[in-house]
Amino acid sequence: MEGACPAARAEASLIVGQGLLEEGRFAEARKFLQRCLDNPAGERWQRWESLIGIAHAWIGDGDRQEATRAWERLLEEPGLDEQRRGRAVEALEGLR
Repeated sequence: MEGACPAARAEASLIVGQGLLEEGRFAEARKFLQRCLDNPAGERWQRWESLIGIAHAWIGDGDRQEATRAWERLLEEPGLDEQRRGRAVEALEGLR
């Protein structure tokens, strides 16, 4: 991914992270999802999906506290759409 443009790297990191999450490889998934999250060229929705994935990866590893932090961080994202906002609120209610 090093030779790809920053926007393509953000998208690739999200896709790889989501795939690892589906395979139950939670720590690896978080690394890729964090790369997407940290990429300034990424789209807002990619940031949001990365945070959702990170929250699910923490849940998969049994760390409810870190999952809560990820959901709360998602709620702080500017311009977050109502569907994702509702999903985060519902997830937080389930964790508390």
